Amino acid sequence: MLSFFPQVIRVVKLKAANEISLAFTLLMFAGCLIWTGYAFYVNQLPMMVTSITNTCLTGLLLFLKCFYSRHHARIIVDTQLVKTADTVVSLEETQLLVEDNRSQIEHHVN
Repeated sequence: MLSFFPQVIRVVKLKAANEISLAFTLLMFAGCLIWTGYAFYVNQLPMMVTSITNTCLTGLLLFLKCFYSRHHARIIVDTQLVKTADTVVSLEETQLLVEDNRSQIEHHVN
């Protein structure tokens, strides 16, 4: 039940969900809905609570996947966000950012 917490936290923190498969998330959400229905059918409270929690987490992950997929990918260099979500970054700009960061790291190491 708690296995989706780290993924949801990561997606919220990075504001990106490109690495998550939409097919996986949809199938997982459908499976959670079925389990929730079954839990109510057999009238088992512990199963209801865990199934509802799992369905909510998977639904949140699905929502975040769809929401953040509409935004351009962000570039994270040296754990700092260097471009905003509405900026399209060319390959040349990306290479310049990497080279700039590499020179800064080498300067700190020396």
